[in-house]
Amino acid sequence: MHQEAKKVTAACWACPAGTKVVVGYSSGDIILWSVPCPPDPKTEQALQNELSASQITPISKLNLGYKAEKIPIAKLKWAYADGKSSRLYVLGCSNHHSANSLQVVLLNECTETRTIKLGLQPPESLIDLEITTSSVEQNKHRHDSLLVLGRSSHLYVYDDSLIERYLVQCQTKSPASLPKEVIVKLPYGDSSITVGKFITSTPCMPCSADEDFNMLAKNNLPLFPFERSLKDGSNSNSTTFSPFSKARNLFITGHCSGAINFWDASCPLLLPVASITQQSDNDFNVSGIPLTALYFSYDSHILVSGDKSGTVRIYTLKSETFAPQSTFASFQGSSKKGSNHIIRRIKVMKVNGAVLSINTTETLKQLAVGSDQGYVSLIDPEGPSVLYQTHIASELCTGIISMHFETCSFHGFEKNVMIVATKDSSVLALERDTEIH
Repeated sequence: MHQEAKKVTAACWACPAGTKVVVGYSSGDIILWSVPCPPDPKTEQALQNELSASQITPISKLNLGYKAEKIPIAKLKWAYADGKSSRLYVLGCSNHHSANSLQVVLLNECTETRTIKLGLQPPESLIDLEITTSSVEQNKHRHDSLLVLGRSSHLYVYDDSLIERYLVQCQTKSPASLPKEVIVKLPYGDSSITVGKFITSTPCMPCSADEDFNMLAKNNLPLFPFERSLKDGSNSNSTTFSPFSKARNLFITGHCSGAINFWDASCPLLLPVASITQQSDNDFNVSGIPLTALYFSYDSHILVSGDKSGTVRIYTLKSETFAPQSTFASFQGSSKKGSNHIIRRIKVMKVNGAVLSINTTETLKQLAVGSDQGYVSLIDPEGPSVLYQTHIASELCTGIISMHFETCSFHGFEKNVMIVATKDSSVLALERDTEIH
């Protein structure tokens, strides 16, 4: 035991054998201590009785600028790398953004004579950091990532291998460019979900619960962008995709940003399958307009979305994405497109008002779109073109919240009708071919 007058705020081991410990203090000091380690557990108690405080000795003091700025040490993390490029990650406790908030120091035999450090510059003040490890099944490659949490709740990630390379190069030559942070797109919170569609009982290969979960974990999209090339074993300009047929259940979410995400909902943990941001044949960026309605036909490979501006997009997805697992051949798309490469074509059109509801006939020959302004539009998706548009007036609320195609008998004649429900609880029947109601 060693008593210090200063208050200890963080500490971590800095040696795999447990003979070195790094301690951070409220004053901003960081000291590397040598700790005696008993060689034999049987004699540990006897040795502990003989140990004195003088045997726990300081090895070196790291001057990283925290003490000068009066920044307490909030967290210390040590990453082992065969002793030559082991690293110490230091996070200062500061309510304001500081250039010294997050630093990485190389810990090796040269540490006592020369401090090799890297100051990372995230865009905001931080409250926590963690080092995570992931492995890629195809090539058994282990990959470490540095995660830092900002005060705004944004999560940033650094490729730890780039940090290690930078520090090692600092010893002998001019290093490469500084590692840059990447904002992590959090699956459930990055962009608010504005609409969702749950697809059950999709055709998939039968397997046990364990096999099912292992397959999902193996084929889901990596969380971090720099892991995607490692996962498919190819270069960074390509990405692979797991077919929808591997999922027993699909959950499709439309987001405030205009993006559409597909999730494998076969188990309680939703796993990402694909993401669509493409707005047209030439525009691969998110629109920034919240999605308000979704329609999906698994058998026809058709996805229809509607947004707050009244834009309707009809996506025809590639048949490869629905191929059975046994016959599916992994296909690739450019990094510019990302998961958008599952799209065969897109058709775009506008209606009056924000889209609230979408439905189609069984044959998908006609598409009905209802808006918040009370308009019902019948669309030929092949054009696409508006076959007709009618307005349903209401003194209370004009929104069209649901539509359903049906065939009924009227005076002995079969009629194709569209049942329409509005926000004010009205239900109407429209003759589909003539717009009469």
